This record gives sequence, C-alpha cells and structure tokens, in this order.
Amino acid sequence: TVYLLVSRLVCDTKEAPGAFAADFVQAFADRYASESEAAPGGSGGGGAGEKAALVPRSRQQGGAMAECAEATERLRGLVEESLRRLGTSSPVLPEEVGPLLRGTVERCVFARVGPSLWRHYASRFRERDSSFVRKARALSRASDKALFEALDVKAAFRGCCA
Repeated sequence: TVYLLVSRLVCDTKEAPGAFAADFVQAFADRYASESEAAPGGSGGGGAGEKAALVPRSRQQGGAMAECAEATERLRGLVEESLRRLGTSSPVLPEEVGPLLRGTVERCVFARVGPSLWRHYASRFRERDSSFVRKARALSRASDKALFEALDVKAAFRGCCA
C-alpha cells in the first residue's frame, strides 16, 4: 500500500512530489549523460569558479550519490506534505508510513536514475576498474607460494601453502 501510494504521488507531475521527481530525474540524466560522453579531465568553456557556480552544492561536495541523497530527502518531505494534505482521504497517514517512507522514496528515485548513475560511475572509474582487472588476472596466474614470498609472509602464517 505504501509503495503504491508513494509511487502514485511521485509519478503524478501535477502533484508537487511528482513535479520535483520529474525535474530532478531529467536534470540528473542530462547532466550525467553529458559528463559520461566527455573524456575524463576534458576541457570545457569557463574557469573552475564558473563551473562550480553552476553545480548543485551536494554535487560539489559528494558527487552523484550525494545529489541523489539530497533529492531523496527533499522528495520524502514533499511526499509527507502531500500525505498530510490528503488528510483522512489518504489510505495511510504519514505517521503510519514512518520508517517505510525513506526506503520507498529511494526505490522510486533510484529506479529512475539508476541507469544514468551506473553509466556515470562506470565512465568515471573505467581506468581504475581496468587496472584492477589486469592486476587481478596477473595475480590469479601466480602461485600462492610466489605471492607469499613477494609479500614476505612468514612461513608460520602460510599454512598448507608453504
């Protein structure tokens, strides 16, 4: 019941939560789609100060996840307001929703921004991920004995692989 009610409020752009969610999702997708298409460290017009003024504060301080967390909190507040306004016509009261509301709102937000978020982080950490995969493959070809020796692990701690 809670998820359906919250989903209805978040999907209805005539309601404050729905309008906020639609605007946030669109802006988020546009912003991070353009970033993932750009080369890491690529140049654009304007100096660092100009760019910082155009970026939401949460994004400057913590990136895409912080921006999503901030939007989730704002959306949770809008949903609570809407539920209060519905009053007795609401199938559930904000007090009854309690701890379920945050998770439900997060589910609604991340269901929409998840693909953009995933592409953003995949693009942002592509080089680091590739390096990790190369190192993991190289390490998987080495014997346990060679790894223990390279790491100077004492024989007493090597167990059966000494």
